Amino acid sequence: MRTPHTTNLSHLLDPEHAAEPYSFYAELRTKSPVQWDDWMPTWAVLGRPEILELSQDRRLSAARISDFYESLPEQARGDVALLARTLSDMMLFNDPPHHTRLRRLIRPSLTPRLVRELRFHVQELADELLDKVLPSGRMDIIHDFSEPLSRGVIAKLAGVSDDAAHLLESWQGLLHEFFTQSDSQNARIQALRESCDRTATARRHSTADDFFSGMISSQLRAAD
Repeated sequence: MRTPHTTNLSHLLDPEHAAEPYSFYAELRTKSPVQWDDWMPTWAVLGRPEILELSQDRRLSAARISDFYESLPEQARGDVALLARTLSDMMLFNDPPHHTRLRRLIRPSLTPRLVRELRFHVQELADELLDKVLPSGRMDIIHDFSEPLSRGVIAKLAGVSDDAAHLLESWQGLLHEFFTQSDSQNARIQALRESCDRTATARRHSTADDFFSGMISSQLRAAD
């Protein structure tokens, strides 16, 4: 049996790679489309055909948060318990039937009408972000545009207040924090959960005006 190529993704935390990771990605892809990572430890799949094949393999599970969490020592589990609970609530990290139930809750409201209603807000936010970078004549497409655009749309959908919207910054980095067993984001996660709880309370009293509340109301009307 051929020995698999190995890598160490912890190098992405090195200052030179954190600032510009793409050359490191390119170097990895020249070695093999599938490599064993000693740091995680897990398989790193880098080739597009391999990723597509795995994405359709029903033997693989999206519910990887709970398995990794249960494998941790007791002290480490305590450090990342809040983070594990937050991530495991997400549709992205669930298999059927829980994933199916979550999709069924939101699918009826994801209509062309909702997209039309969101369009003005998305256009306004996109214009603001582009106006910010025009004076400098350059932009980082992820940092300056796509990340704050998606964050702004999520905040609008979920009813995250303006004073709490900053808590969504770099939200995608929470997966990294979890797998590196870091508790550095616990305070931010708790603050965002409390903000969402306040919005949920307003929904129960029919005083919230975010898009999710509108979706819920439309489903209730349809059920009546």
